[in-house]
Amino acid sequence: MRPLTNPNVRVALVGLLFLQQGPDGCGLSEGERDTINAWLTCDDCTPALRQAVEAIPGGQAIAKLDAALIGLEDWKADNLRAQFAADWRRSGGTAAVDSTTFVDGLLANRTALHRKHAARSLGDVSV
Repeated sequence: MRPLTNPNVRVALVGLLFLQQGPDGCGLSEGERDTINAWLTCDDCTPALRQAVEAIPGGQAIAKLDAALIGLEDWKADNLRAQFAADWRRSGGTAAVDSTTFVDGLLANRTALHRKHAARSLGDVSV
């Protein structure tokens, strides 16, 4: 059999593999995605959450964790921003911190936590 030397054919095959694996491109099951999301978003994290991500076979979690290093997905950031703004309003606001400063600070903390968990798990994953 001849090797695939035509770059157009290789690009087409990579594209087909991507489509086969799903929209996140990493071939994860819904349960595996939920496991990763639970770890990336946990406040009171347990070692079991981190170990569950590490146990996902074949390094399949790498693409999702790599994307998480960039930060929160837009829809997640928007949801958190709305939650934090509602929290600020519920608390009656405060003269020391305006709503924007409050929301931006919490969102920055959540994004940093998200990235930290992604980086830790990328270090755990073996392929």
